[in-house]
Amino acid sequence: MASEPTVAALIHEEYAVPENFAMVAPGIYRSSFPHSENFSFLKTKHFKSILVLVPETYPDENRKFVQDNSINFFQIGMSGNKEPFVNVSETAMTMALKLILNPENHPILIHCNRGKHRTGCLVGCLRKLQGWSMTMIFDEYRQFAHPKVRPLDQQFIELYDEREVLLLGRVYDWLPIGWTRSNKHIKAEYNTKFDGRRLKSYRHNVKESKSVQQDPVVLQHQVKSISN
Repeated sequence: MASEPTVAALIHEEYAVPENFAMVAPGIYRSSFPHSENFSFLKTKHFKSILVLVPETYPDENRKFVQDNSINFFQIGMSGNKEPFVNVSETAMTMALKLILNPENHPILIHCNRGKHRTGCLVGCLRKLQGWSMTMIFDEYRQFAHPKVRPLDQQFIELYDEREVLLLGRVYDWLPIGWTRSNKHIKAEYNTKFDGRRLKSYRHNVKESKSVQQDPVVLQHQVKSISN
């Protein structure tokens, strides 16, 4: 006769946490690819959006979960940083950062397959916007990527040009976000990277196209087009 499951086993089954699940910053989370056993746990987080970093078609059960819970679905298909010729697109990374910084998408879950490399690159670039040192950024990356650390990921994070996103973050007041340096340091960094004339021009351009940028239907179309 089969024994009945223990209370601990039932709780574990009901709230199975995806591998590498963690809060990145207030309103922003990361994990590996969620499966059906993770859905009950994810529902407790009341996610407004999910950003998927793999190009493959999202499984039917995941799509159903997204639809049933009225979650905004964004997909930016990134190739991993693998030698010699495959690498993450800077354009895709910039669009992903804009998505996760926008508080209208929070709380948001970011995931790839294992929640290690592509997700690690995105989080690493976000840390640059928060003013983290490269030592701290690489320490966090290695913690999640262990035991398969990719030097090309770390190189990508270090060389990524974050100026466009920094400027947009200033225009929309998306920055600074939690777990960052003080506002004084962030403002000093803005002032060093952008002159007043460029900022004024950029604000004008953003104002003219604001309705398009914030339209979730248009935004989803733009995001999906990257992985086509």
